[in-house]
Amino acid sequence: MTLPAEDEAPSPALTATQAALAAEHAAVYGYGVLGARVPEKRRTEASAAYDGHRARRDALQR
Repeated sequence: MTLPAEDEAPSPALTATQAALAAEHAAVYGYGVLGARVPEKRRTEASAAYDGHRARRDALQR
């Protein structure tokens, strides 16, 4: 992998991927913080959302 020159802006695709990765990191963190506070009746839904965000985060990191 080559790095862009210092005066060269990152590609739009790279910028979008980095933004998506940051959003997934934030979502995983947020679900981790709120996990203990989610009411029992919403826990399955919250767990599925957490797992989905974690999977997307992991896929973007590769």
